[in-house]
Amino acid sequence: TDATFDPSIELPKVVFKSIMEAAFEYESTPEDFDMFTSNFEEGVHEFVLRQGTNPLRKAFSFMIPEVWVAKKCCSAVQDFGKKVLTAYREN
Repeated sequence: TDATFDPSIELPKVVFKSIMEAAFEYESTPEDFDMFTSNFEEGVHEFVLRQGTNPLRKAFSFMIPEVWVAKKCCSAVQDFGKKVLTAYREN
């Protein structure tokens, strides 16, 4: 095939899957990885980069749609963490 192996794409997936299996005994799916990384990236971008460089952004966050999206993304990451911990406790 013409597909090339790109370690910068594949290695984070392997590490994520390994951590989920070794630490939490959770069988993660590629969808879990995609959901976690996209939501985590959006949250970090807003709360670390944007609000870290603009102190007024936090004060007026209720008026900024990007902040609403970032908060929803953080909630999705928290829900995923709860799902993993619940599965771990049931094992």
